[in-house]
Amino acid sequence: MKNVLVAEDCKIIRKGISAMLARCQVPIDQIIECKNGQEALEIAGNMPVDVLITDIRMPEMDGITLVKELQKTRYIPRIVAISGYDDFSFAVDLLRCG
Repeated sequence: MKNVLVAEDCKIIRKGISAMLARCQVPIDQIIECKNGQEALEIAGNMPVDVLITDIRMPEMDGITLVKELQKTRYIPRIVAISGYDDFSFAVDLLRCG
């Protein structure tokens, strides 16, 4: 694994995910952090991202819209979606995106 992008609007959670990734045994070249889907889409458009960890609900652009936009690009990263909400319809929307 080379580049991991963490898209999460809550700074504490974003930093926590990044810290866990930095401590894991999987070799990661770079952990990139951003606070919304729009920033994540711009970053993914400018550099190869191997894994995207995204929150579902964020300002500017939510995780579902981000995944839909990434599906239109040439290089689609592996995607892990996280959420503190228990609304299963979010998961269904993401599954429809592939």
